[in-house]
Amino acid sequence: MRRTTRSPTAQAGASAGPIRIARGYNPANRRRGIGSTRRYVEPAVDCENAPEPPGRASEPRRGWAWQVPRQGGGPPARRRGPRHRASRGRTVSRKLCPNGHGYYSTSADICSECGAALQSDHGERVIAHRYRLDRVIGLGGTRSTVWEGVDLRTTRPVAVKLLPDPTGVELMRFMRGAFIAAELDHENVAQVYEYGEYGEDEPEGGLFLVMERLTGATLDRVLRKGAIPWRRAVSVAEQMLSALDALHANRGVHRDIKPGNVFVTPDELDDSWRVRIFDFDLAMRVEDVTTSEFYGDELRAVPSTPVCGTPPYMAPEQIIGYPLDGRADVYAVGVTLYRMLSGCLPFADSDRQLLYRAHLERTPPPLAAPGGRPELPSALVAVVMRALSKRRSERFKFASDMRRALRAVQLEHREAATPAPAAFAARWPTP
Repeated sequence: MRRTTRSPTAQAGASAGPIRIARGYNPANRRRGIGSTRRYVEPAVDCENAPEPPGRASEPRRGWAWQVPRQGGGPPARRRGPRHRASRGRTVSRKLCPNGHGYYSTSADICSECGAALQSDHGERVIAHRYRLDRVIGLGGTRSTVWEGVDLRTTRPVAVKLLPDPTGVELMRFMRGAFIAAELDHENVAQVYEYGEYGEDEPEGGLFLVMERLTGATLDRVLRKGAIPWRRAVSVAEQMLSALDALHANRGVHRDIKPGNVFVTPDELDDSWRVRIFDFDLAMRVEDVTTSEFYGDELRAVPSTPVCGTPPYMAPEQIIGYPLDGRADVYAVGVTLYRMLSGCLPFADSDRQLLYRAHLERTPPPLAAPGGRPELPSALVAVVMRALSKRRSERFKFASDMRRALRAVQLEHREAATPAPAAFAARWPTP
């Protein structure tokens, strides 16, 4: 069944034509990776007005595929490290709402919220004539579900994000974020293989995004049991900043950096963690500005910015709806690093308005390691507090600047890092 999705203007009764999406945007397969994520994202504040996604000179008809070569040419890059292992997951079957309203027991048939027919979270459905969906491994933000699947052409394990029957705003946000993520060729960004529209041969359809399958867990799940050693935390933050530096250089802002959107994979060879940033649903592009304007105090890139993000990690200018630049992401990295070092958030009010006011007015509590841990280096504390400055002109101007400051702290304390104790290694959750 042929489906089209109209923009918000068209839905309001204007004469604008339907928005058609090519089903097969397929960036070059630069890396391989498999794994799992039980919780894909944390809830985020919704955007009411998202700008149009990057367009093309002509709209291909539905079903066409876009092949995007790797920048600079050449074969796909290979990544060093051990082979990823397929994750272990429970096999108990449940039912879930196709509109993302949660799980139900196998005896239920109808979603209590929207009345949709429930689906099993295990199955062998195939979308886009290529990707087999095996089981649900997480629930996304805007009614989306994340499936463990297999690329039937290459037998490569993948993660597939589905958004059924999107609204105009959801469509624009989904496609814009997928486009921005697919353009990034960075080892600390989860690779997007393909995205587009599914369901042309089905009674109902929506949007899909295929990404690499990761092993390990989200940083949020790791931090649920408390702080981590400061050298480990600095290493994670450095990798996050490396990915954000590539995003900012490409005129992008993530706007939703948080532990739930950071995936960590333990490396069996050297006991290090490899970090991937994912979920670019709220990412936006800053167009037609110079570098000085992009990072200037009086940013003129966007006339008005809707309030989007996850409140505990939102920068002050993000809360008040001021136009953003990369320093909003630097602030979110500072909050994440604060939590990794102390085991708690700098501001954790349950009331959203009080939380907003805390980010705007209150000074974060003094950063200190939990009881029984060695004191944190004063230089490291200074880096975190600078990243959490209320005025963005007092923060690090670039993500690379904060990364260099963290590297200097590492070099200043060159003592051999002690291996992680068995109790700490055992905190890894089974996906």
